[in-house]
Amino acid sequence: MTTWSVTWGNALSNLRKHIESVAIRQFKKTSQLYWMWEHRTMNTWDHTYAFNIYNRDTFTPTQATLVEWVTPEMDNQGFSQVTVQMTQFGRWVILTDIAVKDNPFDLYTEAAAELWRQMAEVVDQVVQTKLLTLDNTTQTQVIYGANRASRSAITSTDYAKSTYFANANAILKSKWTPEIDSGYVAVAHPLVIQDLLTEVGSSTAGFFEAAKYSQPEKIFNGELGKMFGIRFVEASNIQPISVTNGTTFNVYPTFLVGKYAYGVVESQAMETIVKPIGSSWTEDPLNQRGSVGIKTRFWVEVLKPEANFRIETPVSLNPTLPY
Repeated sequence: MTTWSVTWGNALSNLRKHIESVAIRQFKKTSQLYWMWEHRTMNTWDHTYAFNIYNRDTFTPTQATLVEWVTPEMDNQGFSQVTVQMTQFGRWVILTDIAVKDNPFDLYTEAAAELWRQMAEVVDQVVQTKLLTLDNTTQTQVIYGANRASRSAITSTDYAKSTYFANANAILKSKWTPEIDSGYVAVAHPLVIQDLLTEVGSSTAGFFEAAKYSQPEKIFNGELGKMFGIRFVEASNIQPISVTNGTTFNVYPTFLVGKYAYGVVESQAMETIVKPIGSSWTEDPLNQRGSVGIKTRFWVEVLKPEANFRIETPVSLNPTLPY
């Protein structure tokens, strides 16, 4: 066993790198919405970032017809900007000398991995909260369970159906919404996926597993497969919304996104801070405490509201959830 002193030498530096590598892998494995699309990294201390979004325009065959020696009019196409303002997030825990010495595992690494797992939930919640601000009248389309008129009208048995996703795919395509690689992406809670795969008399037999993709497509973390041209990504971080209609139950939003639906910008590398036992000098005279902390700085903004689609349904399974 290595004994650490207050000297920050190569051994501690290598340990920090190992802890950070393990912890960041846990973060990337757990967060889905955060990594889904349009991710940018800024210089460390920049506070804002501007996405330049290309505005699609249309023209008629007559406008596109060329006449010899006549220069046609310039298309009125251009870019709009969406500005992102950074916010910093972080958490830390204390590790005692007894806990570190008596634990059969590397407690520093375990603590860092758990902190980053929790941070993955936080960043996905931030993205979800932003996407839920899109209303159903002017900014995005929402299908509520059983095609109800609003979230408050949903009943506790209006479970997800495959036809909702077939309709969503058709609507997005009819709007000329660009796809992400080879389809739109649905980020859904495992309980919603369960309802889709066990739907009686449904066409989920058309569900094509990601492991059987024949093309060298980019497979997203948590991607299960494809149905109706929509790629399904399972995400436990999707937060339910409490609804009361006769009884109180949870409704789960499933987020369908096309290209440029939203953008995430980080201006500070995901950082794991390790303070070994004995590093606090006179504030810890008996070498009783160490700590592990994590820190990141990012924000998310909607880039193209029309590239977002949402399906909100309750679920048939209702286990006790940790949130």
